[in-house]
Amino acid sequence: MKLGDRSLGISPQIWAVLEVLAGGDYGFYGLNIEGTTDDMADTKSKNHDVFTYPFYNFVGRAYGFVFVVKSFADIKKPVLNFTITECGGGDDICVIDWLSSRDYRNPPMTSSERPEESRMASFRFGQTGDVLEYVRTLVAYYLIGKPGTPFKTEGVIGVEAPNSEYGKRVV
Repeated sequence: MKLGDRSLGISPQIWAVLEVLAGGDYGFYGLNIEGTTDDMADTKSKNHDVFTYPFYNFVGRAYGFVFVVKSFADIKKPVLNFTITECGGGDDICVIDWLSSRDYRNPPMTSSERPEESRMASFRFGQTGDVLEYVRTLVAYYLIGKPGTPFKTEGVIGVEAPNSEYGKRVV
């Protein structure tokens, strides 16, 4: 009998996404965001830190990770939070994002600490490459000062509440 579980209850496909995101310098070239140059997000990324924590949805089995992106150069800039989990009702992958005020409390690690009407994009099981491209685009819009801009990348099978969280912030 094992007395520990290194997976933390998080599925292998979610670990695979984390492995790629954590694997090195993740560039933002070639995104073609209107009104920006090809290196704008890459340059601004040098003024930001990303923190990763486990995330648990206790009402379902949507376990994964929460990513907290903060500017250390502009402490008044809102914080980008996003989770990557399996959807509670199946094996599809969900990315849920929202903005919050900068604070020094614990990171949002459970579903109760996330706004109910946050934007959620879903992807079919195994579409980790599409999830990576979506996250890259999501973070790039945040870096260039356009968080909450509606967008769609390849492989997205649905977006719920595409604009809802960006009119209000969690404090």
